Amino acid sequence: EIFADPKRNHPFTGQALATGLHAVCNDIAQDPRTASWREAALARGYRAFVSLPLKVGAEVIGTFNLYANEPGFFDAAELALLDELATDIGFALGVSRQEVKRQQAEAARDALLELEAKLSAARDPLAAARGIFATADQLWAFDSGTLEVFNSDQTLLETVLSIDIVAGERREVELARPSTEATPRSRRIMQRGGELILRQPPFVAPPDAIMFGDTSRP
Repeated sequence: EIFADPKRNHPFTGQALATGLHAVCNDIAQDPRTASWREAALARGYRAFVSLPLKVGAEVIGTFNLYANEPGFFDAAELALLDELATDIGFALGVSRQEVKRQQAEAARDALLELEAKLSAARDPLAAARGIFATADQLWAFDSGTLEVFNSDQTLLETVLSIDIVAGERREVELARPSTEATPRSRRIMQRGGELILRQPPFVAPPDAIMFGDTSRP
């Protein structure tokens, strides 16, 4: 929002985000750049303002904004201290990010080990499919999906399990066509690996796509 409408939004925060350097307004009452929010700031007793960029490495990920109740508050000495504080905050945020990534990697490892045990214990393809979907839910929190396998002569794709959103709930569903002819797309994916297909309106199904799930919903 800051960059979408600079006249309405905060030019100091936008400057700090764009440059990676602090942006200061030491007289909110007189600075023409505060026109859009001056009245609200003065009503709260704010007379000076600084926006400090927060960095993780070289990336600016946000700002730390401070207000003061007297004009000219943010002098060179104060700004030096605040820049150091912002650097410390950025470092702490970076450490926190790394910890989150570590925890996510451990959770993914544990989920895959659990899946390996489920697949080893599965007595039929359906049990294996349910284990795969349970792991996918742990890792990605998916909405819907279908697990298909080739038949013996690799001419048909047979659905083992399909999950979709029905009446607002995710559940196993039966497809109108439990087996379909293998399409060029499915054969390509089998040979080369997965493909990312981004669906954004207006959506036109590829000619070799097979839609699935609750056909009554939009």
